[in-house]
Amino acid sequence: MITIFYGSDRDKVQAKARVQLDELVKKQPDIQVVQFEASEENAEKIKNFAASTSLFGETYLILLRYFCETATGRELLIHLIPHLQTSSHDVIIVDGSLTKEPLAKLESAGAKLNKFMKAEPAGYAGAREVKVSHPIFAGYNIYRFSDAFGLRDKKKLWVEYETALTAGLPAEELFWKLTWQLKNMLMVAKMTPMDKSSLQDWQIRKIKPLLRNYRAEELPHLSLKLINIYHKARRGLTDFETSLERFVLEL
Repeated sequence: MITIFYGSDRDKVQAKARVQLDELVKKQPDIQVVQFEASEENAEKIKNFAASTSLFGETYLILLRYFCETATGRELLIHLIPHLQTSSHDVIIVDGSLTKEPLAKLESAGAKLNKFMKAEPAGYAGAREVKVSHPIFAGYNIYRFSDAFGLRDKKKLWVEYETALTAGLPAEELFWKLTWQLKNMLMVAKMTPMDKSSLQDWQIRKIKPLLRNYRAEELPHLSLKLINIYHKARRGLTDFETSLERFVLEL
């Protein structure tokens, strides 16, 4: 059985995972807990433990911690899921954000999902300072994401999207950065030489070349798509992360 605890509330994720682990140890005092971080070397060890059968009654609890914090770790986890699914041993996965592919694979494998998110303050993420939470990405610049949108570089846009999520930035903040970029592009596209604008001259000079990457009728259409994403997410019909990834891939 695979049980996963994940989400932005790291303290609660770890506390709930600890409760589950303690309960399993209490029920099976002889169970051996084997814990792994993401690495190629550990991947082979995990597969061996998952496939092992006991001659003398040994049972294992396989604990995987924060594989999805890096692209390499996510790939390793996706590779391991079929082995964990067929294992006779219990598996607990502790992680932060899960992107679409590993989450879908875990759901297909029948994993029990436990998600714990930090309560967000009122208002949208762009109304406050959003900081990168993962130390590896301390210097990450979120405007690389909105710049890739302006350039209509789909590959770079998707890479920046995944990088930003891994860095700990919320999908909603990425949504508002896209909205901000698109609003500025619409504003510049409609400007005449006599118009006054809230944008600085250097911003207008930067945005004008981006307009060549989109047909005039596309910008309002894309704006409507983003508005639809917002309202569906707010009504609980979908979530920002899934909807925004689809938007990026369909650009």
